[in-house]
Amino acid sequence: MPKKGLAARERWIAFGTKPKGRISVDDGAKEALLNGKSLLSVGITVLEGNFETGDIVSVIDRESSEFARGKAGLSSKQLDKVKGSRYDKEIIHRDNIVIL
Repeated sequence: MPKKGLAARERWIAFGTKPKGRISVDDGAKEALLNGKSLLSVGITVLEGNFETGDIVSVIDRESSEFARGKAGLSSKQLDKVKGSRYDKEIIHRDNIVIL
């Protein structure tokens, strides 16, 4: 049976709170997210704002268009140290991402 609408948790991630920051990603990371994958640090190019683990953040592409929102797996301070590199933890798990 096809999925209808967003679950309550997904609505909260997408629309229930103002994002605390923005994560810019490269084209490969955007494609992975659109295909249901988690966000990894290697695909992150720029961070904006200060956020903590568990905060909602916007995910934007090269053209600065927001295409997703998700629950951050690391704070902005932690993420700044690992962005663009290979890191073994998902930055935003696929279960915590909503494509807009």
